[in-house]
Amino acid sequence: APAWYGEPTRTFRGEIVWGESTFGGCARWEYEMVFSEAFCIICGGQMRAYSPEGELIKVNRFPENLRYWREVKVDSLWGQVYVQGGKRGLASYHFDSPGDAYVSYDAAPRSWQRADGSPPPGRKAFDDPQYDAASRTFRGTVDWGDNTFGGSRRWEYEIIFSESFNAVAGGTVRSFARDGTETAPIRFGEHLHYERVVEEREDMEVLLMAMHRERQELRGA
Repeated sequence: APAWYGEPTRTFRGEIVWGESTFGGCARWEYEMVFSEAFCIICGGQMRAYSPEGELIKVNRFPENLRYWREVKVDSLWGQVYVQGGKRGLASYHFDSPGDAYVSYDAAPRSWQRADGSPPPGRKAFDDPQYDAASRTFRGTVDWGDNTFGGSRRWEYEIIFSESFNAVAGGTVRSFARDGTETAPIRFGEHLHYERVVEEREDMEVLLMAMHRERQELRGA
């Protein structure tokens, strides 16, 4: 049967025929894929697998068994967010534009305190941000002043991004105490590990969490 797509429901239907040269014992796969409103993920549907004799072998459902999200090629730093531990706000790096780059502490643990016992601000801008596109290297400074953070008055960043911009591939954070003494540098890829936020993957995680909560509620009903 020819492939079909319904715009109002964002639903695609089609099949892959393996014929006598089966794949995993299957001669035909029939697909129904339902896309999210933003077309970021496949949020519903199924794949039905049939034997050469036409018997239904298995049904894999989106997204319970099959999880797909859109892949977007990134060729610029601007507009990207980089996180450690997969969490925004845990000293995540936000590069909104050449003049708007900052570190987010919105999800910082309570143990992260400055010298006066206060938490770091939700948003701390990079001072004097500079970016060299040829080497994919960002440089900037975070100045805490006399109200130090982690014993540091100033952090000087050099952040080198991978060719795909999917991760921080190298660079250092130089830390200076209130008296100007420099401590041992912290290295990306060794002490710090940052990956780019993929919003499509985040959308999938939100959907799966919602489905999990719904199942839990049904069990408790």
